[in-house]
Amino acid sequence: MIRVNNRKVLDGVMEAIGVTDEGQKLAVFRAIDKLDKFGVEGVKLLLGEGRKDESGDFTKGAGLDAGRVNRLMELFAKVEQTHAEVLERVSSLAGANHTTERGFQELDQIS
Repeated sequence: MIRVNNRKVLDGVMEAIGVTDEGQKLAVFRAIDKLDKFGVEGVKLLLGEGRKDESGDFTKGAGLDAGRVNRLMELFAKVEQTHAEVLERVSSLAGANHTTERGFQELDQIS
């Protein structure tokens, strides 16, 4: 499996849900990167207040409210979709913003 990402698309999504603080964005991106390792529920915790692992260690979360967490998780839910369907899904979440559109254009150049 080959995965392709464009930071501009993710930055546009962050703009759309009102995450503008760079530290919070970084925490969101780190949480999303853990999806394969921790699954949906673990990532939801990391997007929110934080997650305690089996050893009792606590990792502080991104601090997003439940509405923002749910919007992001809709985007990253694992479903079989075509390239066009994925782009439509991101567009519906991010809306029409310049940052996301530039990211889409760059992704189109490599696909």
